[in-house]
Amino acid sequence: MRERAIDVLVRGRARTSGYDVDTSPVWTAVHDDALARLGPPPGLSTAEVAELARPTDRPKLHVVVSRRGEPVLVSTLRRRQQHWEPVAATVVIGGNVSSGAHDHGLDMIGHDIVVPETFESPARYPGSTAIPFAVHGMALDGRHEHYWRSSKAWKDVRATRGRTAEVEAVVGDVGALTWAIDNWRSNWSEHQSDETGAAADMERVWPGRLAAGRLFVVGLRHRGDYVAANVNEVASGVVYGLITARDVSWSRGSLGTRLIDETFRLATESGLERIDLGGYSDYKRRFAPVCDVRHTIRYDRPRPLARLAARSRTIVGR
Repeated sequence: MRERAIDVLVRGRARTSGYDVDTSPVWTAVHDDALARLGPPPGLSTAEVAELARPTDRPKLHVVVSRRGEPVLVSTLRRRQQHWEPVAATVVIGGNVSSGAHDHGLDMIGHDIVVPETFESPARYPGSTAIPFAVHGMALDGRHEHYWRSSKAWKDVRATRGRTAEVEAVVGDVGALTWAIDNWRSNWSEHQSDETGAAADMERVWPGRLAAGRLFVVGLRHRGDYVAANVNEVASGVVYGLITARDVSWSRGSLGTRLIDETFRLATESGLERIDLGGYSDYKRRFAPVCDVRHTIRYDRPRPLARLAARSRTIVGR
């Protein structure tokens, strides 16, 4: 009942701004119609949108925002501990936030929403707080080892190659993809960032994206068993890091360092042009310089609405 009361408050706030908001825990014909009119978000197919809309172990919220009877946004949000995020977050690169013009639509939803990373200008997200962060990457022109020498990573890379000499690198194996998802989920299950709700959605769409050549997966095997793997998206000749997982019991050299080493090598040999390691982790600066600045976008529930939502617990007897 409390969520129903909050939904009423959200709808009322949106109407005062000329919008209508339709939210539902299940995908309905209303969402199908809006998606048919607006098309899927950039980088996703209609079939992938349908897969990501399916239920998982995390709550999902399906949203249509309309103005003057016409849909301007359709999106699925996935719940994390303290906020909602676009269901495509961590699954695909960039915003991939919604179909349609999300300029004002996300603000009208009236919930705490975080877009972890967007390639777009923060101006596309009016009413939000934009948090900039540095991204590390470089051209795959065979000169990355020169940078590693200047950043003092080279000593660690050479030592790691020696200590992990029995480890073999494998590229493009679906077994490495499955291993990466399973172990990423377990590696981060207790972390306060609460990211692993995306794992079930990765399992839904990543095998198809790998088969279509849209993922670049590197695995490290020791005596036939995987001990580390990463998953990267490929777009326009650029390799974008998505997730990395490793066997935390391994103690003979840094699997993370070896994995970065092999990813640079294999991506270069595959004819790819650039690598983008992403941001938010200090170790990345040792392997690539800053190449871009992107933003995390936050929408915080408006304070008056938050107070009314708190009061609604009394109104509905909770």
